[in-house]
Amino acid sequence: MNKFVKTFQKLTALFIILNAIPKEVQADKQGEWHNECNTGGNHGCIRFPGGQSVTHYPKQPITTERYLFPRDNPVSASKPIDMTKLIQALGKHEIAMETYRIPGKSSSRNNSCFLSELHLDRSIWNTIPNTSPTIFQLKEFPYLGFTFRVRSSLSGQPARVGENNFLQGWHNINDYENEFRSGCGFTTELRITPIMEITPKDLSHLVHDFQFPSGDIDLKLQNAFFGAFSLDGYSRAGPKPVVTEDAGTTINGNNVNIRLSAVTCLINGQANHERDFGTKKSSDITAPITTKPVDIRVDCGAATYIEPWIVFTDNNDTGNVSSTLKMVYTDDRAKIANVGIRLKQKNGNYIEFGPDSPKKGTQNQIKLTKEFAQQNRYIITFTPELIKLNASQKIDGGQLEGLATYTLSYQ
Repeated sequence: MNKFVKTFQKLTALFIILNAIPKEVQADKQGEWHNECNTGGNHGCIRFPGGQSVTHYPKQPITTERYLFPRDNPVSASKPIDMTKLIQALGKHEIAMETYRIPGKSSSRNNSCFLSELHLDRSIWNTIPNTSPTIFQLKEFPYLGFTFRVRSSLSGQPARVGENNFLQGWHNINDYENEFRSGCGFTTELRITPIMEITPKDLSHLVHDFQFPSGDIDLKLQNAFFGAFSLDGYSRAGPKPVVTEDAGTTINGNNVNIRLSAVTCLINGQANHERDFGTKKSSDITAPITTKPVDIRVDCGAATYIEPWIVFTDNNDTGNVSSTLKMVYTDDRAKIANVGIRLKQKNGNYIEFGPDSPKKGTQNQIKLTKEFAQQNRYIITFTPELIKLNASQKIDGGQLEGLATYTLSYQ
């Protein structure tokens, strides 16, 4: 019988319905020895009847204040998410599972030695490398992580006998599947209580590229499945007991509402701009030909903690990181044109093109400047210039166009 598969299927079902029919930890799991199994080379079968139990972390409701932050830089120093306050509210807790009561059976400890199994749901966690104990990072909210430790608390007369004296220490959890020896029973009842220690960790300093969409976001920790315990037998020097039934206990996240608003700015006025250089002869283009300047204005309103940045991308060559926009013939876009466009700023610098990304630190991003010192409005002004790329070669006739897109980043 594959007890792990049976248990995991139950855990999966419970996780999907998410607390629809939980039974909070409140009663012991009473073991029953029986002979209704094929033990093969093992000796002794035990079951723990009853459904799966659920406990929660944290116990108390937590609702954060609403944090407003720049969409593309949630951990900016000017308006951080208060992770310290959240970590304090979550707190470090030891959570005791239901106690397993194992009836005395014989004088042979080989017949009743047990280990605890802890399974973590790898679908919701990432692990942070080179951490000890391992830090498990929430995929849904990567600013928050946890470390876990487990141990067994033993009671009853056997708790003071033999190796049981040193089986109650803490074990660091470093993987998704874990086993640790819990205790051995003898002629009298042994009681095993698995305990899990949960410690929250601030990981905001490790996160650099996680982006929230604009608008309000409610992240609920109850979507996190912290772990599931079950019991199995192990052998010290001979046959081991077989656990034929144990629905186990799960620890689900609960009652945490992290309220976040990713804030953006508005484009003030016209967003798209077209400039026409008219009809020119190849011989006319001996110096840059200019058109009317372009103004892009951004209004950040009351969001004084936002710094808007902008990056321009060459739509005809998205890998272009030079300061010259590629031009193509409208009837043959594969044909190479001997002209290009440069965008000259007021300070005399030419805009260099970069990737189409709002991510902080994108190549050739430009920080917008305030249009008026006392207002939270920003502007970038540039003048398109038509230039000849190779002065010694002619320009083939035809209609040409260049297209630059721009992406705003709110940092």
